[in-house]
Amino acid sequence: MNDSVFIKTTVAVTRPDEVKTEEIEKYFPIGKVTVHAVNGGLKTEGLYFTKLGDKDDSIEAAIACVEVKIK
Repeated sequence: MNDSVFIKTTVAVTRPDEVKTEEIEKYFPIGKVTVHAVNGGLKTEGLYFTKLGDKDDSIEAAIACVEVKIK
């Protein structure tokens, strides 16, 4: 079954170069998995808590698309 499942994941974020695609791949238990990070997502103003490790006042959201093909 593992050889017949193909999973293609695209993650749209504001900083795609910082995405650890190999870490995302680990969340898929079967199949041949590819993960691509592309420019997109959402960034807006939010709260800023230095005690929680915030570096700025932004809120960021990723948008992901998971395509599964079974042959």
